[in-house]
Amino acid sequence: MFNNLNAEFKRSNVSLDSIAQELGVTNRTMRNKKNGITQFTRNEMYMIRDKFFPKLGVEYLFYVERDIAKEAMEFQDLPTEPKK
Repeated sequence: MFNNLNAEFKRSNVSLDSIAQELGVTNRTMRNKKNGITQFTRNEMYMIRDKFFPKLGVEYLFYVERDIAKEAMEFQDLPTEPKK
């Protein structure tokens, strides 16, 4: 989900465990956040940036690329007329 964040984890050898510990959450919670199952809070985003990637922008780290094709398919599945 967060391609830039994942790439920076790998480049910097930052582990998910160390970020989970810094945020005070479990490894499972951190995995869920990283995979987009649950959301990062704004404070968590800034904590990660400040502690592990101070030279990078929050916007860059947490950028989410939209899947236009998927969104179009979901839009097509919406009912066109309200149910009566």
